[in-house]
Parts: sequence; structure tokens; C-alpha cells
Amino acid sequence: MIAVGAWNVARSPDPDDDSWPSFNNTGPRDSDQDLDAADELKPDLLAPGVDVLSANGDLGTDGTSWR
Repeated sequence: MIAVGAWNVARSPDPDDDSWPSFNNTGPRDSDQDLDAADELKPDLLAPGVDVLSANGDLGTDGTSWR
């Protein structure tokens, strides 16, 4: 099972202002008894999930809006 979480890239090129959103679930999951604690940490994958820019889709706007 893979758990996916959000990452806030703060819409800037500076990695120091990136953050972990408070709405993410966290682990660890139950141990699988393989003595590797790193594979019990969750989430497995992070992706941009805060203020993600996307097309507005409203042809009546000037193109500067986002949702």
C-alpha cells in the first residue's frame, strides 16, 4: 500500500520555504518485522498539494486567474 501526501512548495524556487502541510496524515505504519524502520514511515510519496496553479477555464477572464 502506498500513502501519498501533499507538499507546499510555496510557489518559489527557494527550497528553504517549502513546508509540510498540517492536513497530511503521518506514520509510521505497523512494522512488517523486517528490521528496517525506514519502510514504515508514511507518506511514501509527496507531491505539490497547496495552491497548485491550474487553468481557470473561464473564457470571460483575462487569463490571470487561477484555481
